Amino acid sequence: MSLNCKKLMLPCIIVIAVSIFTGFGVQEKQDIVTGLLTDRAFILQRAYYGEITPAEAEKQLYEVETQPLLKEDITLLRSSDYTDLDLIDRLEVKGLKQKMTMFDNISFQGHLTWYMKGLSGDYISDSDYFILLRSTGGQWKLSQFEPVDLQ
Repeated sequence: MSLNCKKLMLPCIIVIAVSIFTGFGVQEKQDIVTGLLTDRAFILQRAYYGEITPAEAEKQLYEVETQPLLKEDITLLRSSDYTDLDLIDRLEVKGLKQKMTMFDNISFQGHLTWYMKGLSGDYISDSDYFILLRSTGGQWKLSQFEPVDLQ
């Protein structure tokens, strides 16, 4: 192989590797967000319906959340009357877009579809949300989860 070919080969390999691994990173983050949101929803639901104790729910929430969302959810767990809550059948995260990365924080905006079971029947609820992940101890956790008004 000529010297010129060798000089071109290394940059080509780097470009290909970066292209491949960048694509994996985006999908991985979407999977992490979907997993964390689903875990949070079902932890809270199981606590609200008495399948686990509030103390067990708090322990499980520590695995998927960090401040300030963790404080908000624990306060809600300790003070709420859960009798009027509908069941979450499943949750779909659609159109998740990474907005910003800063230090150990990554923000997203995403469209969530909630498939619910209520007393008057099944229904679907769609909303857009701001989602903030924070890396703590080398693990991504939910830090903020708020509805977005797109008017």
